[in-house]
Amino acid sequence: MVKVWQVVSVIVSALLIVACAEKPLSSFDIAWRQYKARFYENGRIVDTDNADVSCAEGQGYGMLFAVAADDQAQFSRLWTWSQTGLQREDRLFRRLSRPCLVKDRGCVYNRYSDTGGDILIAWALLKAAHKWNKPDYQLEAMAIIHALSNHMVISRHGETLLLSGGPKGVFSNGDVQVNLSNWVFPALQAFAEATGDEIWDDIAVSGIALIAQSESKWQLVPAWLRVSRQGVSLNGVVSPEFDADAYRVPLYLAWQGVNVSLVAPFLRYWNEGRAPATWNLLSNEKAGYPMTADMLAVEAAVRTLYRVNGTRDAALTNTLVLRDDMDYVSASLVMLSLLAVGEGIRQ
Repeated sequence: MVKVWQVVSVIVSALLIVACAEKPLSSFDIAWRQYKARFYENGRIVDTDNADVSCAEGQGYGMLFAVAADDQAQFSRLWTWSQTGLQREDRLFRRLSRPCLVKDRGCVYNRYSDTGGDILIAWALLKAAHKWNKPDYQLEAMAIIHALSNHMVISRHGETLLLSGGPKGVFSNGDVQVNLSNWVFPALQAFAEATGDEIWDDIAVSGIALIAQSESKWQLVPAWLRVSRQGVSLNGVVSPEFDADAYRVPLYLAWQGVNVSLVAPFLRYWNEGRAPATWNLLSNEKAGYPMTADMLAVEAAVRTLYRVNGTRDAALTNTLVLRDDMDYVSASLVMLSLLAVGEGIRQ
């Protein structure tokens, strides 16, 4: 009888192995493998078209994608390099690092922090702590979140704002320059839930208000915005364009399931068919070429999450895939779009 049960056990184990082997990879898992093969190197995500630099934002992307793909080993490597190569004493992260002669380390050449990268890394750590039952990741995330609230949050002109981390966050007259793509709405909710601190809800509310004000003035939103006592403007900002950076704004809104009225201007713009890739909201000059593949992926994700159907559906077929000709920036935006579709709140 013992031998019979041993045989049964072997058969069951073999069936389980076959079942696991035959389990098809998700589209996100396939994309993550492609992304790793092209942009991962020794614990860091590499911008291969920009002197092989690595940045806090890229590390945050990689860590988010690794959690979603249940790739714990890769997450650990990315986090370790982020700590040793980019993290400052205040627990925030330096903006950029480039290859160095020191083995397995980077040479930092931009010591400003990067709020967007800080937020993505902290959010990824919270996700990893929950998914893999890693209390140490939770502690690290909380330390970053605490540092963000201490150093990168400012109350000004009736709004609770996120400083970008660059050298021109506050103008001499008290105006504040912000980057709207730093408002990662699902991450802000995760921070509020993890800390119990209402400041993250206040930041989310302010972000929505700034987006609504921008849309009322220019139809779309720039990534960079100047906030003053008189309202929002584009005077003296880093860039007044609705560009690839600003495309993350509607994506994060859709990911969080914010009311569809706030993304309606984007949908109208995209409905033009061959909408220009960029639009300078200050000069009103539009690009002479249509939306790029990564921008189309954002549109597809937003439409999917809001269940918006229309004549654009056929044109958006197969846009949520990585292409061999995509650079790091474009590939990251496609990966974010895939992740948003998988995690977002469908209306």
